[in-house]
Amino acid sequence: MNFDKKYFVGLAAFFCASAIAASAQNSSLPEKIDILECDGSKVELVSTCQNDTVAKSEDHSGLPVCTDQIIKINGQENRRKIEKISQLTSSGSTVKILSNVVVSMACVKGSKGSLISIGGYGGCGACPEWHGYYSLDGKLVNYVYSNSFRSFGSLGTRDDLINKYGVNKRDLVDESSFAKKITYPGI
Repeated sequence: MNFDKKYFVGLAAFFCASAIAASAQNSSLPEKIDILECDGSKVELVSTCQNDTVAKSEDHSGLPVCTDQIIKINGQENRRKIEKISQLTSSGSTVKILSNVVVSMACVKGSKGSLISIGGYGGCGACPEWHGYYSLDGKLVNYVYSNSFRSFGSLGTRDDLINKYGVNKRDLVDESSFAKKITYPGI
C-alpha cells in the first residue's frame, strides 16, 4: 500500500511540475499591446508573440509566431475563434500558433453610431482572412472568415451594419486609408 501512495504522490508531483513549467513558459512570452481610440472607447489588442516568424517552407510562412490575441473593448475581453496550427519557425522550433492574426484595426464612424473594425490575415494567398466589426460595448456584430474558395463562418450582413449604425458602404469595403496597421516583432 505504501508503494501505491508513493507512486501516486510522485505521479501527481510530476504532472504539477509539468503544468507549472508550461505555465511559466507561456507567461514568459512578451505581450504586445496596440491601442485604438474609437468615439471615447478604448480598444486594446493584446498579442502574445515570439520575436520570430513562420519558416518559409511552411503553409503559413510569413506569419508572426503568435500564440494568443485578446481584443479588449473598454476592458471587455474578446477572442476570435481561430484555430491553432503547428508550424516550424525560422529559428527551427515547432510551435502551435494562431492560424490568423490581426493586421488592422479601425474606427468606422456612422450617423447612428460607430463600429470597431478588426482585420485578420492567415499568411498565404489561399489562407482565409477574418474581418469583423464590434459594437462599442464589445459585442461582435458582424464577421466574415473566408478565402476565395469557401466560407469558414460569418455573422450578420453589411446591410445590417449600414441600417443600424448609419455607416457608409464604402467605409466597410475600403477602410485602408484610416485603418491602424498592426506590426509584429520579427517581421
